[in-house]
Amino acid sequence: QMFGRAFGAARWSNRNVQAPNAPRRSDEETPANQAEDGISNDISSPSEPQEEQQSQQQSQQQNQPQNQPRREGQEQPQFVVVEGKTINSIGNLMRRDKRVVALAVAGLLMLLANAILFVVFIAFMMTKSVPSSPSGIKDITDALSRYTPTSILNNPTTAQHDALRWMDDVDELHHSFDSPLFPQRYAMVVFYFATTEGGGWTNSLSWLNPRTSECDWGFVTCGDFGEVTRINIDANDLKGFLPPELSLLNYLRHLSLNENALDGRLTAAMGSLTSLETLHLSENFLTGEIPVTIGSLTNLKLLHLSGNRLRGTFPMSFYDLTSLTSLDLSDNEFNGMIDESLSQLSSLNFMDLSINALVGGLPKSLASLSRLEFIHLDDNELVGDLPSSTKFLLSRVEVTLSSNYFTGSIPDGTLENVMAGSDLRIERLDMKSNKLRGPIPKIFRDLSSLQHLDLSRNLLTGTIPDLANLDSLESLMLFENKLSGTIPKSLPPKLSKSRLIILLQILTCSQIRSICKTTNLLDISQQRSDSLLIFKQ
Repeated sequence: QMFGRAFGAARWSNRNVQAPNAPRRSDEETPANQAEDGISNDISSPSEPQEEQQSQQQSQQQNQPQNQPRREGQEQPQFVVVEGKTINSIGNLMRRDKRVVALAVAGLLMLLANAILFVVFIAFMMTKSVPSSPSGIKDITDALSRYTPTSILNNPTTAQHDALRWMDDVDELHHSFDSPLFPQRYAMVVFYFATTEGGGWTNSLSWLNPRTSECDWGFVTCGDFGEVTRINIDANDLKGFLPPELSLLNYLRHLSLNENALDGRLTAAMGSLTSLETLHLSENFLTGEIPVTIGSLTNLKLLHLSGNRLRGTFPMSFYDLTSLTSLDLSDNEFNGMIDESLSQLSSLNFMDLSINALVGGLPKSLASLSRLEFIHLDDNELVGDLPSSTKFLLSRVEVTLSSNYFTGSIPDGTLENVMAGSDLRIERLDMKSNKLRGPIPKIFRDLSSLQHLDLSRNLLTGTIPDLANLDSLESLMLFENKLSGTIPKSLPPKLSKSRLIILLQILTCSQIRSICKTTNLLDISQQRSDSLLIFKQ
């Protein structure tokens, strides 16, 4: 509207502003047809007689004296001479035209500013509605469908969907779909979202920084070419599950997630981590069985899954882990028998299967594992006799078989027919709470490295052998057996008398009547509800 008014005013001004004595054009409007303010939108062309009459009237008006009074019906003169100056009667109109033009310019500037704001707003909305990735959400979905089913990617409740949206809307690296770093980054993002149920980690250390490589995220170690080789996130309040997309980390060699709150199953996809050398998932809430595909981890050296809720039997593929040196499956709910195929784990040095529900007897092949130094099978439901070879027990460093149902006697032998003395490396032998019978083997008196011996709560008979040569022995537990005879006069130097009192305090004098008479005991008195052996100082 302002532009229309300005244009009309300018058009009127051009038609009506003339030189003082210039003749009027034939097509100009007469003052009689103009509005009081000098502006008219209706322009008409008068007839020729009217034009001649108007010309004569104009000449007469110009020849009249300056102060002559205006006659009735006479037109207002267009120009008045005052003190030698010609004043345009439409000067006010010109000033008004300037105001109109100023308003028009201001309106133009406002319109331009609004246009700029509109363009900025449209650009902002485009950045919010159009994916920031150069390929777009559909292309990324198609690329990720090679690793995850589309139905899972499109499910907004899944960690995979969250990872998809992050890579589309947030990630700033935008790896090529053909780059090996693309599935690796996707796997790491899925892992984060899958293990942050109910909140984030205690310390995220720059995880999901869209501007940096996953190699710069905390707890992560990479190789020379940017491949993830190690993830170590112990005790960091991880809650959730292990996604199958972890199998995309083809170069991962070490994965440690101990002491967190992970649950769910070990997926079959874990078998694709063929570069894996150590797997530590202890002290979590993992359930289910060990997947059969675990046998594909032929480079695995350390497998620690203790303190979970894993159950079932060991799959036969489990015995294909021929590179395994350390195995800890303690404190779970495994059942079934230990297969003779255990002998295939020829590199095994440490084995802890305690606190489970394993049944059956000890496999005979266990004695053939010459590198096995630590055997922990306590708190199971194992039965039967111990292996007949004394080497099974005494060539190890630690053997714990307590709280089972073993029967028979402890294998005996001599240094000549068992092994050389340097092979007697046993430091801890714990076989309490079984049903072992027979005497304590005499060979025990030659175990110079033995530090802890617990044969309590069995059915052992006979006498206590002379243990004076056991220079390293610090703890001896023989209570709740059927031993007789005397306590040896010479005791190991590190075995304190007070410690021996504690170990034997539940015995009554009637149980060790012969010991009461023949040892260097000074007194047996009722100090409490049980009996204490008081040694002569």
